[in-house]
Amino acid sequence: MSAKPSIALCHPWLGLGGSEATAMWSIAALRREYSITLITASEVDLGKLNAAYGTDVEAGDFHLLRAPALPAVQNPARLAHWRVKRFEQFCRHNIGDRDVPVSAYNPIDFGRPGLHIVGDFSWDEETRLELFGEATGHGALRRGYLWLGSRLFGASGRDILDGHDLVAANSEWSAAVLAERFGLRGAPILYPPVHVEVSATEPTRRGAAHFVCLGRISPEKRIERTIAVLERVRAAGHPDVHLTVVGEIGNDAYGQQIAALAAERGDWIETPGYVGGAAKFELLASHPFAINSCDGEAFGIAVAEMLLCGCVPFVHRTGGAAEIVGTDDLRFGDEVEAAEKIARALDDPNHAAKLRNQLIASGDRFAPEAFEAGIRELVARFLASQQRRHAA
Repeated sequence: MSAKPSIALCHPWLGLGGSEATAMWSIAALRREYSITLITASEVDLGKLNAAYGTDVEAGDFHLLRAPALPAVQNPARLAHWRVKRFEQFCRHNIGDRDVPVSAYNPIDFGRPGLHIVGDFSWDEETRLELFGEATGHGALRRGYLWLGSRLFGASGRDILDGHDLVAANSEWSAAVLAERFGLRGAPILYPPVHVEVSATEPTRRGAAHFVCLGRISPEKRIERTIAVLERVRAAGHPDVHLTVVGEIGNDAYGQQIAALAAERGDWIETPGYVGGAAKFELLASHPFAINSCDGEAFGIAVAEMLLCGCVPFVHRTGGAAEIVGTDDLRFGDEVEAAEKIARALDDPNHAAKLRNQLIASGDRFAPEAFEAGIRELVARFLASQQRRHAA
């Protein structure tokens, strides 16, 4: 019997974000047919990761190769560009002759063709600035930081987008960005796997006008816009509107801005901090509505989680979240439009119930089983393309 084809599955840092679900479910999907080496710079706590993503991955399902972290940097958000560039350098030197190099989070310069799953566009500075420049770092200091990172850790000189690699988008919106900005047309779409542990059909709801906002508390998430939208709705005749902001509020300037905004508005805003696991899904299922004001987000796994837990999410129309909800009744371009559409749903319970039923019916697109079938097809497709290339 011939040996299994080998995969180098690469992820810079396995924390508790959206791309980690992609890594964990990739192992679950591929472990029987392939020999997997997981390359990451973080510790791998399978108990915590399995609990977070609903997987049953065991230590025997893969080999672990730990990449070195930046000295004295334990927070993956600090010096992220340097951390990723060092990780890429390690991958180039250590994937060896494994058959399929796979990046579970954004394109990686492997020095040879690979399979790359786009999670966001932080890997391209021009695109990042266009999407989030005013909300995140930019300017001369950042340009110097990026230049120094490239000098310190180098590159292979390959063009990942030259057609020899297989780049998968995580939404139709991401695929359109790849086509328009990088000339990479026809990128296959692989929705991230979204696992929830509650039934959306029998939720225990809070008040009829309770909204939830879920995600990282950082400038690009536009939490202040969410608060402003719901403040408009309250002023327009819905004083029972309530908001729960789920996410760890840090001591950074933005975190303190959001904490102050919530405190100023009194008891109609709750900030329970980070909530994970089953408690997160129970909290989501207790809210009839949700709101996500981030524009330019490549997918929006929090939006898919809210949808699958039975929330009716209102989202910005720019980004992957807009295709998750699938109807313009739930998309907005500014605060005024958002407030108007939310007020309509609150005024008409039958309209809200119809939207909820439509959303629940559309959720199979994001099931882990759909992702598993998709990642197996992509790996097989990449292997076949490389075999044809070598034969030629």
